[in-house]
Amino acid sequence: MLKLIAVVLCILVGMAAAELPSKKYLNLAAIKTMVAAAEAEAQKLHVEVTICIAEALKKGNVDVLAFPDFFPNQGGLPIQIDGQTVGAIAASGAKSEIDEAIAQAAIDALLKK
Repeated sequence: MLKLIAVVLCILVGMAAAELPSKKYLNLAAIKTMVAAAEAEAQKLHVEVTICIAEALKKGNVDVLAFPDFFPNQGGLPIQIDGQTVGAIAASGAKSEIDEAIAQAAIDALLKK
């Protein structure tokens, strides 16, 4: 009887663990990958920009992508992994379309990893 209870508990624990959502987040390695790609793209385009990786967007606060408190819309992009928004990255200092291209290069590098 004790063995049966132990087996049932193991199965239930295994099922519960399988149902836990996997939380996506940006760790230091992911941030370094994005920053390196953004810097490389900025150098390739011969511009100097400020790069910001914003965790505030994670909770759905899209205002962080808007000026004046943060970066202008076109320079900032949400970072989405498997449909989850885990943050945002923005570049500022060049033309808006160049800022956005730099941010997109960083996201592309992260997703290739």
